[in-house]
Amino acid sequence: MNVQVDHLTKSSMLEHTRLTRLSGRVERREVPLKRLDDVVRDHALHPPFGVKIDAEGFELKVVLGSEETLGASAFLIVEVSVQKRFEGSCGLVDFVDEMRRRGFGVGNVLSAHPDWHGLVRFMDILFVRKGQSWLPKR
Repeated sequence: MNVQVDHLTKSSMLEHTRLTRLSGRVERREVPLKRLDDVVRDHALHPPFGVKIDAEGFELKVVLGSEETLGASAFLIVEVSVQKRFEGSCGLVDFVDEMRRRGFGVGNVLSAHPDWHGLVRFMDILFVRKGQSWLPKR
């Protein structure tokens, strides 16, 4: 993991691009990884699930390690990059397409985060299982 020593919340499995690179020291650390499906199985969790993914550019890898869990999930909230923030990360359109292939559509954009130039760098997006209604009952 690339740990931003002076900005720990900006650490990522991936390297930052020129757009998001910070000054300061970066330490490369070995950390154990565990697939979400394994965590769910190890803790004997029962569906239905709601999943929040904020993995600093590693979101697609989390999804790929969550086949069973996503199959039993009603919704996901995912922080998805709009601008290229991490080397080797998935872009917005590709991520939305992958979620569509897995049976989810965009339900709502919960928040968008513009930088100091007004460009949106990332969004928190609600993905809902296709065919489910998330409208409040009247």
